[in-house]
Amino acid sequence: MRIVLKALLLLLSFGVGVTSCSLSINIMAGLEDPEFIVWDPGPGGVLTFYLSIIIIGYSVLMFILNKKNNQRLVMIALYTFLLSLVLTPLIIRYSVDVSNYFKTPSHKTQTAIRKEIQRIIEENDLPYIIDSKESESRTKYEVIRTVILLKKETEGKIQQNEVGLVLRNRLNAELRLVFYDKNQQEYVSVVLNKDKRIVDCDPMEFCK
Repeated sequence: MRIVLKALLLLLSFGVGVTSCSLSINIMAGLEDPEFIVWDPGPGGVLTFYLSIIIIGYSVLMFILNKKNNQRLVMIALYTFLLSLVLTPLIIRYSVDVSNYFKTPSHKTQTAIRKEIQRIIEENDLPYIIDSKESESRTKYEVIRTVILLKKETEGKIQQNEVGLVLRNRLNAELRLVFYDKNQQEYVSVVLNKDKRIVDCDPMEFCK
């Protein structure tokens, strides 16, 4: 029974460390960038309250155990707590990487979408080529949707009818289309959702 209790205490210490570190990161990051969150149980004031309760509760538990002459167990628990504080940023980082891996459209999906866009380009004789390598790189960065970069092969500005021809053949996928002129000085970015609706367009006049 004592072994089980010790194991539970170590798990509790590790959990308290991970939770405390995550809350602390959220509180500090929220001061700099409100858009950045690791875990979002509420506003900054609520996070601080949660963190205070956790630390106070854990401190009281350690004090009680120490008073009962369990100094060795307390030391092991505290070392576990400190270890979890060190490991938490790594846990967060790799958990985000794993999450992004499963959210990012697969290579097969990206390839199929690029082929379909290429078909539209060829059928409409549009002066664009797809930058596959950069498209994949941008997709990894954007995570939640496939990004297709289309670079113009001829001189001149991006024309609204060129963008329009691609948009008329919208695909049933989360998609960002980015059109560049030949010198890559001008661009048009269009975001489509799974319902083939335009959710963002920059500049807006290209999607009217």
